[in-house]
Parts: sequence; structure tokens; C-alpha cells
Amino acid sequence: MKIKNQSVHDYKSFDPFEYPGEKPRFSFLLEGSMIHPIVIQQNRPLKASRIWVEETWKELDDYLKLKSLPQLSERCPIIVYGSLRNPVKLYERFNSNESKNEYIRRAKIKKTYGIDIIPAFQCLLKEYDVAYMAHASKRGYLPITLVYSPGTLLPSQVIFLEERQMKIMDISEGRDRDFYKLIILKTNGVMLENGGILKDVYVYANTNRVLRVDEQFVRPKNVFVENPQFQSKTQQEILSYFLLKYKIIQEISSSKTPQGLSKSFSDEQVVLPKINQFLHGQLSTVAEAIGDEIPFIKLP
Repeated sequence: MKIKNQSVHDYKSFDPFEYPGEKPRFSFLLEGSMIHPIVIQQNRPLKASRIWVEETWKELDDYLKLKSLPQLSERCPIIVYGSLRNPVKLYERFNSNESKNEYIRRAKIKKTYGIDIIPAFQCLLKEYDVAYMAHASKRGYLPITLVYSPGTLLPSQVIFLEERQMKIMDISEGRDRDFYKLIILKTNGVMLENGGILKDVYVYANTNRVLRVDEQFVRPKNVFVENPQFQSKTQQEILSYFLLKYKIIQEISSSKTPQGLSKSFSDEQVVLPKINQFLHGQLSTVAEAIGDEIPFIKLP
């Protein structure tokens, strides 16, 4: 049996109103811009999962070893729940071409391998959901973060990163600026497709900047969960809410439409700082901690 490999460009990148973007419904190995579906074998370790590459079946760890890259047990498992579930975003984040990747330059990574390889497995998180942050991105959307949500089951993804990729992740997630924190997730285990449980897992999140509307957290409507506990709104609905209820936003952005407000976020010198000052001062709240923060390690 052959499985058709894909390109990241088979998936649509997101605009502000489609955040966090289109995502595969299967586990895969990202190799450069290529997506190799991973065939999960029940009751067998993830490293024994199979991929169709070079016109043959190979076990995952064997393929990583063939490429002289760290094997699964030598990588750090990171839960991703937002835009990094979009293959285009994942490819852009870890593209080894230094001229096209600002994070490699900022992390001062000297050694690159030309093509990045990242295993990405579908998983389920119990007792968690995602919620909007009280922070406006310069790309015109509100990012999301992971929060406790009793009774909720969140489909997610766990990626396995080598040390060099973790440095890129640290810079890109703004850990050095205290935007997202690297956390050891409090959980009884992450449910994997092979029937196994992943107990030790990490996540980038910030529960100090969670958005609250009418005294409630707000989750993105286009992210599916079982048994959601919070109100769901699209990016456009959130921006419309600001326009209608908080007229100060109109004064800040001079916009009367959600599209105009989203576009105005890109004005980093004037509009964006004022909008964020408003969000941080009026709508942010401290949510329950979801894990223990890992002490910051200064990057080289």
C-alpha cells in the first residue's frame, strides 16, 4: 500500500479571520516542504511508526538515523494548539534557509542542516481548551493560549523538536520577552493515536494574558473541542464586539469595521501599542496556572 505524500502548499495559510489556519487530520513527518503521512501502529511505540519515503516503507526512528538526525527519544515533545498546526506556518517557522528565517538569525544558530525534519503526532488533551489572549498581533489577530477547562477534550498535536529547533521555538514564541512561557504541562497524560499515553510534555502558553469578555473566557469558534465550557467567537466576532461595546477602539484605530481594525494592527508605531494598552488594562485576567514554568535558559 502506498500513501500519497503532500506539500505544505497543499494547505491554505491563514489570514487574521481564519486563525489558527487549516491543519491536517493525520500524523505526519515534515521534511522541508514535504508532508509524509505517518502510519500509526496500535500498541507499538511511536518510534516504530511507518512512513512512505524513497519508494519504500521505513520506521520513523530508522529514517531519522539514516538522516543522521536525533531520534524520537532525543527530542523534546511540545504540544502545539494554535497556528503551528498549520503546515505552512510550521514550515516557515523552522525553514533552515537563514536568509528567509529571522528566528535562526536572532537565535544565532551557526549549524543548519539544509532541510528540517519534524515528527508531528495527533493527540488529545483532557481538561484543556484554548482561549484568546488579551493581546493584538501585528498581523491582525488575537493569539490563543492553553487554559484549564474541566470536562473538555481538545484535539491537538505534539511535535518532537531537536535542541537547535528548540532555540528557534524559544525566540519565535517570545520566551525571551516573557510573551509565551515554556511550561511542563500539568496532566495525567496526553492520549496518542497508538493507544499510549505521553506523560512528560511541554507547552508554550501564557495564562496571565487571557482575554475575558463579559467575565468569561472566549475560545476560537473554528477550533473544535468536545464539551466546551467557554463562549465561542470568531476573530471577526471578537473585533466586532470591541467596536460595538468599547468605542475607544474606534478612536484608537479610526476604523468602523472589523476588517479595518484588523488592518490597523499593522501600524506598530501608533495603533498597536494603544490597542494593546487598552486590552491589557481592561480585559486581561490571571487564569489558573496550567503547569510549572521552566527557568529561562539564556540562548547563545
